Amino acid sequence: TRIGLKAGYGVVAVDPSVVRLGSRVYVPGYGAAIAGDTGGGVVGRWVDLGYDDGTARPWGRCVDVYMVGEPPPDYLIRYRLPNTPQVSCLR
Repeated sequence: TRIGLKAGYGVVAVDPSVVRLGSRVYVPGYGAAIAGDTGGGVVGRWVDLGYDDGTARPWGRCVDVYMVGEPPPDYLIRYRLPNTPQVSCLR
């Protein structure tokens, strides 16, 4: 691949002017992947899904692709859920 990963399931080709190479993405119906390759036919908001040998299949549908990143540091989160559920018991 363009960034040196082994091509296969979990590696997708993207247009690097739209999605930065090395980014983690989530494609509904496919799963989590790394944007690790480019291709001549991958232009704009097109994503080419990688598959392992013998498992490729026609997919061709329009879905939202989600960028997956690290959460921001705690001090930037204005509201955090508690570590444990707060349960009130009435007797």
